Amino acid sequence: MAKDPVCGMEVNPSEAAAKTVYRGTIYYFCSPQCKTAFEKDPDYYLEHGPKGMPGMEEHEHGHGHHHEHHHGHHHEHHHHHHGDDEGCGCC
Repeated sequence: MAKDPVCGMEVNPSEAAAKTVYRGTIYYFCSPQCKTAFEKDPDYYLEHGPKGMPGMEEHEHGHGHHHEHHHGHHHEHHHHHHGDDEGCGCC
């Protein structure tokens, strides 16, 4: 089993919904949405680990703003906050 680097779900590589290669390593995803989120900022997910389903932080924090992305870059991680995002589809 492999772990989806975006949401943390265990993924069977032979049944993964999506996969990508980054710096010579294959990463498997439970959904295309998690793959898209990873590809927008792979270093963030590799440095900080899974953060749950894309779009869920606004529910966890209750206000739609995410304050944990302070890692020396001024990237905006909008993929976590889209109101029309239905999550990664793993649940």
